Amino acid sequence: MKTRLLIKICRNAVCILILVWAASGCGPKASVIRMDEATEPEIQEEDSDTEANVSEEENVSAEKGIPKADQVSVYVYVCGAVNNPGVYELPGDSRVFQAIELAGGFTEDAYQVGVNLADKIQDGQQLRILSEEEADGQESAGLYPELQSPEVNADMTGTKVNINQADCGELCKLNGIGETKALAIIKYREENGPFATAQELKSVSGIGDKTYEKIKDDITVD
Repeated sequence: MKTRLLIKICRNAVCILILVWAASGCGPKASVIRMDEATEPEIQEEDSDTEANVSEEENVSAEKGIPKADQVSVYVYVCGAVNNPGVYELPGDSRVFQAIELAGGFTEDAYQVGVNLADKIQDGQQLRILSEEEADGQESAGLYPELQSPEVNADMTGTKVNINQADCGELCKLNGIGETKALAIIKYREENGPFATAQELKSVSGIGDKTYEKIKDDITVD
């Protein structure tokens, strides 16, 4: 009887020990927690490696001299015969025509023939567009020798030049008409038909009032 009681007490003690052991957190659950805690530093290490790689790439780009987007812009001052003069920011590979477009385009009296629209702009450049009147004055002063007619052609023979039929050489005989303006006259004639009156010549880009006054007695449309 005593032996059976002792065995029963031992069994109950073992059960109690098992329950205490399970409740103490020494089972599988504790192992799972430790595994989660062990993986966190590994994730943080991967993030650190990613940030280090990004910084390294930026340093390499800087060493190679690769410009950022905000470092390739240029500034140009567009003034004169444009609708909205001012300082404009453009990409570094821009052309003159793009700067003029930003400035609102040419005014009606702009001397467009004297502008190289395909020319590249430079940082800090002043792009001044002359009016026809200003171009006439500078041409007369010899500032645009390439636009002036040769001195050998300065003497007219008394025969008027028919601006509807004259070629470039004949037009260049007129006072103040160089090759550029002569070509502009021919182009206008081809695109718009014959001049109805001599005064219509002022509709040609580059032919202002001053130029017309100098040649009006030497031209005809008949």
